[in-house]
Amino acid sequence: MAPRIPVAYLGVIILLFLSVCPAFLAIAVQELGVNRVFYAYMPKTIREASKLDVIGLYDGTKMSVYDITGEPAKLVKEGTINRMGLLTVETEKESYYKVISDKPVAVSVGAGSMVLERGPCGSMFYPAMDGSFVGKDFIFMAQSGGNATYPYITLTIYAVEDSSVIIKDSKGEEITSVFLTANSFYQVEGLVRRRQIVQVQSTGKIMIASWWGGRFTSLPSVTGEFIGRKFFGYINYYKIVWTTPPGGRATWANYGGQGMFIVYAYEGATVKVYDLLSGQLLYNKTLNVGDYWYVYGPMPPPPVAAGEPPPTPYDPNLAPKHLLFESTGNIAVWSGDGGDSPAKIARPAHAGETADITFAAGREGKDFWFYAPTKAVIFAPTDVNVSVNGTAKSIKKDRYLVLTSGYYHVTSNTPILIEVMGGASSDYYGTYLISYADIPATAPETGLGFPIWIVGLAVAVIIVAVLVFIQRSKRKAI
Repeated sequence: MAPRIPVAYLGVIILLFLSVCPAFLAIAVQELGVNRVFYAYMPKTIREASKLDVIGLYDGTKMSVYDITGEPAKLVKEGTINRMGLLTVETEKESYYKVISDKPVAVSVGAGSMVLERGPCGSMFYPAMDGSFVGKDFIFMAQSGGNATYPYITLTIYAVEDSSVIIKDSKGEEITSVFLTANSFYQVEGLVRRRQIVQVQSTGKIMIASWWGGRFTSLPSVTGEFIGRKFFGYINYYKIVWTTPPGGRATWANYGGQGMFIVYAYEGATVKVYDLLSGQLLYNKTLNVGDYWYVYGPMPPPPVAAGEPPPTPYDPNLAPKHLLFESTGNIAVWSGDGGDSPAKIARPAHAGETADITFAAGREGKDFWFYAPTKAVIFAPTDVNVSVNGTAKSIKKDRYLVLTSGYYHVTSNTPILIEVMGGASSDYYGTYLISYADIPATAPETGLGFPIWIVGLAVAVIIVAVLVFIQRSKRKAI
């Protein structure tokens, strides 16, 4: 007859097993391969709801969206999405979110009439499948541009290398294709609709962007990082176009805006800016570390009667331009549209309802120079100590620090993410979110349930109690 294990010993064995159970569970969670974590600030909107969109890059991707506006956090939505699939969260109030997934995903936020699949959104670059903004394989939802009667967006493709590029819809059917030589660009117009999910494949490295007036975005460098020495961008200078209707007098109209770009120096550098189309040198500037260089254009003239010339001389060398930035040292660059100071980025004088958001570039996610036109938000993926213009501050894991308008130098002891907002309102913004591969992919504290070791202890007590009851019942039966 096999020896019997005393109940007390059996209970101890169960307790010991359950005490290490959390370790096994932790290993299992890590083996899920969660390697993408995103944070986003979404301002309160006036007309339409904001949308946070998660686009699947691989089949069977498990993901969760948490509202971390207050404490504890709240699980808003979770699920499994497949390649080219979509999961959307909508909100009309000011919100802060954290997104985690077990496989790479593309995540965007946007607001205003974007939810109606028309009207302007933000300027932005689109991420490649590896999370970089430079690559050969892309899956994303097209976002910026279009209007009520013309719901198509314009995609600008920049060639880092000689590239044969093909754009396909979500069913794999070709939309268009083009061959680009290095340092050239091509605009896809009238073929891709707002909020259409597309895939782009290229034989060489490319970058893909959307631009819109009264908006701005951070420029990824040609290496994929947001700090570097070579960038493609855009400046939304205005242009005047003359037209003569049949039997009428010649008249003119404005297109574009004031335009702006801003360069942040992470090293001493000489920066040259070229017209990407003509190769003409437009600007040349030497900067010291910590300097910023802001360039903006003249305000477009107001409309006048038909046949009258513009009230101010027009320089045809302005007009909206695609740009090439080359630097001798590491820099970060934003470009797009703006007014006569960095505080008016995404707020040109001639436009009323403008807004946009982007992410500041940081050296290894720990050293940032940036201007906050209206506000900025520092997100802490872990407990972090930061210095904001020399003032020490602490931020708890999955919390955030809001900064007002101004120029900032922020350093931290571990990687952080900084989102920046500009413009005159909170509608019509949009961007794709960025992430660091080494951010720990942990769910925020939601305040739901008990710690797992307490559950394990309770189960162990119940098991021991049942075994004791069974053994006593057998003794009585004897």
